[in-house]
Amino acid sequence: MATKASTKPSRKATASLSVVSPDPDLAAADVAEAANPDQLRIKDLLDRVAAATDQPKNKLRSVVEATLTELGRALEAGEGINLPQLGKIRIVNSRTEDQGTIMTLKLRRMQGKSDKASGENEALAEVSEDS
Repeated sequence: MATKASTKPSRKATASLSVVSPDPDLAAADVAEAANPDQLRIKDLLDRVAAATDQPKNKLRSVVEATLTELGRALEAGEGINLPQLGKIRIVNSRTEDQGTIMTLKLRRMQGKSDKASGENEALAEVSEDS
């Protein structure tokens, strides 16, 4: 008598974000190959910040890299991060392994005041109202 494999999904579905400290032994080519195409990379971030601020990328590179470095240091020190533009980041779990520090983070994003003021998510009229 053959048994049927269970395809039932787990009752508990959790979403988490893991952060791994960079491994200095990895070559740049290995990192590029391992990267998911759906991920934001430093080059893309610099392009977006340059477009948003009308500043040249070569002037922004040091500021963006320093900002990311300080965010990483704060997380490694066990600090939470509360930045309105990004959200509130809390460390749920952290452990150190051979490849670096692995952290499970929770990110809570709130609708910012600028979004509320611009009315992007608000309907112009009720469905029953005539225009």
